[in-house]
Amino acid sequence: MKKKFIIITNTFYPDRNSASKLLIELSKNLQKKKIEVLVVCARSDKKNNKITNFRNIKVNNIYCKNIKNINLYKRGVAELSISKKLILDSAKIVNKFKPTHTICYSPPIFFEEYIKFLKKNYMCKTFLILRDLFPYWAISTKIIKNYLLSSFLINKFKSFVKTFDIVGVEAKSNINYLKKKNISIKKLIYLPNWTEINKNKFNTKSNKYNDFVFGGNIGLSQDIKKVCEFFNKLSALSKNNSFKIIGTGFAKNLINLNLSRSVIKKIKIYDSLKPNIYDLQVKKSSYGIVSLDDRIESVNFPGRMLNYMKLGLPIILLTNKVNELSRFIIKNKIGVVIGKKTNIPKKLKELNKIKKNFISNNYNEKIILKYFNVNNITKKIIKNFEE
Repeated sequence: MKKKFIIITNTFYPDRNSASKLLIELSKNLQKKKIEVLVVCARSDKKNNKITNFRNIKVNNIYCKNIKNINLYKRGVAELSISKKLILDSAKIVNKFKPTHTICYSPPIFFEEYIKFLKKNYMCKTFLILRDLFPYWAISTKIIKNYLLSSFLINKFKSFVKTFDIVGVEAKSNINYLKKKNISIKKLIYLPNWTEINKNKFNTKSNKYNDFVFGGNIGLSQDIKKVCEFFNKLSALSKNNSFKIIGTGFAKNLINLNLSRSVIKKIKIYDSLKPNIYDLQVKKSSYGIVSLDDRIESVNFPGRMLNYMKLGLPIILLTNKVNELSRFIIKNKIGVVIGKKTNIPKKLKELNKIKKNFISNNYNEKIILKYFNVNNITKKIIKNFEE
């Protein structure tokens, strides 16, 4: 019997974010293994309400009004009805496709009824790729303060993950985190993020200045204020330091409010760019910045970090915490960790050495192939489906 995988998500091409890239790469690799793929994508843009083909991947785009609205109340109401909308608008194409396996990418956490619909009608095994542990991070950062809303969302999350045969999390420590929360999951595994090696070599020219880039989603969990404060310190250290911010999100309006005048004069701020233009801007940079709110208890290995690495940029992780991510960066010598009391000039010297190792030994590619190889992770998903 031929394997047919349906992938459920709220982002895919032409979206310009790390989750979209991950799912495109996963879909292509499944196809290489002679597996048919259908993507069902909930869309916030009415213009995308159609069936498309991207690199021989069939995509059923379904318009779900307000699911990415900046008004959190409207967004919440819309996401509660997302499963009903997907069931109604994808039934015909899904029935023709007849999936044998289901992969769901989360967040969001409101696909539960749709997953149950697929399991009941097609008896397919289900795999959840679980990334941001919402609502827990939003509660710990005080974005969600209301007790009743917190309780409702936690119960929704628990019910959602319980629906799946297999749940994959991006950090090993998140397995223990979820167990401590007494969440019932049939099979919980470590499934890191992934990326493909970039065929185009990164910029090897030696610059007299350092160019720092923060690219990707500028959401509430990224703590953009911390990035701005870091830029202010760098600008005070040297006039030769330059800065870029690329992306959109809820917190983008906070950028100029937290930058010093010296940084504002020379920083380049871009909205979401086409993937090839985004990569070009990143490749021109010296170092890539990763920032997450330190109040978040779970661990993320952000997609932006892998993208920096494959484009030849050492990582700067802005945190005061010691966790799985910070230990990984230090142990594998792919970047540095900078906190409030860190000696920044000393860390910049370390970064320069790491950059030289990336250039001379393709060390960044070796780390990607060892830990974040899309082919290995695709095999792991298939293997767990078969067990």
